[in-house]
Amino acid sequence: SLRARCDKLARELCRFLAGGKCALCGKVGPTDWAHVFARRHYSVRWSMDNCRALCRTCHSYFTTHPAEWYWWLRQRMGVRLDDLERRANDRWPGDYPEVLRALTEELARVRGRR
Repeated sequence: SLRARCDKLARELCRFLAGGKCALCGKVGPTDWAHVFARRHYSVRWSMDNCRALCRTCHSYFTTHPAEWYWWLRQRMGVRLDDLERRANDRWPGDYPEVLRALTEELARVRGRR
């Protein structure tokens, strides 16, 4: 599906931008595609502002400790977290082809830098 293709590209881009490291503990290795605001918020689902690469241990920890997740994000994002929340609550126009195009271009751009 188009949504699955968008997810795959966004996950790959998030992991690539993180350099294979967990954003919390710095461990190098496989990472999860963790979201600041849940994937049900389509207006930011594929935004790199809304994702973090986390190792499975850190992702599981934050999943079971949402207040600490929020605190950790607030420390790193400041008021940008409020802006992201506003965007998360915006209506998404449902344009999968545009999301695919933008993610494909961004992934090609960042891969070309390395």
